[in-house]
Amino acid sequence: MRRPGEQLSVELAKLDERFDLQAAILLALPLICFALPFILTKPFEHKAAIPVLIAGLALASAGFVYGINKLRVTIQSIRNHRLALFGERLTADQLVSLTKDGYCVFHDVPCEGGSGMFNLDHVVVGRGAVVVVETKTYRKRTGTNGEDHKVTYDGQKLIFPHKTSTEELEQVLGNAEWLRKQLLKKLNIDVPVRTALTFPGWFVAGASPHAPVLVENVKRLPKFIRDRFPASINDAQEDLICRHLCSLCETVTFDAMAA
Repeated sequence: MRRPGEQLSVELAKLDERFDLQAAILLALPLICFALPFILTKPFEHKAAIPVLIAGLALASAGFVYGINKLRVTIQSIRNHRLALFGERLTADQLVSLTKDGYCVFHDVPCEGGSGMFNLDHVVVGRGAVVVVETKTYRKRTGTNGEDHKVTYDGQKLIFPHKTSTEELEQVLGNAEWLRKQLLKKLNIDVPVRTALTFPGWFVAGASPHAPVLVENVKRLPKFIRDRFPASINDAQEDLICRHLCSLCETVTFDAMAA
């Protein structure tokens, strides 16, 4: 089975390699700038040497600034990927408790849709229910009160301290619909795929049980998955779905995504 955040780990490794290359180039730039006067002025006469030297140093300076900006973007991407990976692993640590009750939990399930490759962070199958779980790990402002670490779900949108959003809800609902169609196409099982959304490290105020998405604190998520979603398939169908998810993880790789 795939590890939580498998694709994030692949992307993080590539970002680390990119950082090493960009840092090496930046370290080499001072040496290039030191040698530049000797390289540029040698082929020219004395009168032309100074303009050529100035132009070369300006070009090297511009390259240094560009390299710094690229390195800064890479560092930010590494920080974001590490945070997202931490969040998915934290959610996985909580979901593992469901296996004691007979649930099967799949992580980082690779998928292919009309817009290309994507993945389902977590899929929980058990007690006659299929649940797609999406993890969103956002940074919290340091030195602020608890209200700045709170997200509220009113049944239609997410209310953060400084914005409202529906993007996360649309994503998890879209992922669930993709899985529902996949199971219908491959197994001829039309199962209502439930949805759950969690924000590790945030205080979550969820909506009523009738809301289209379960939005809950990561530590309370397993309990709500057990209690909220009724059985809609029998044991034989549940076994087929688990087998299909295992097959999906084995036959669809992230090589295409990495490319």
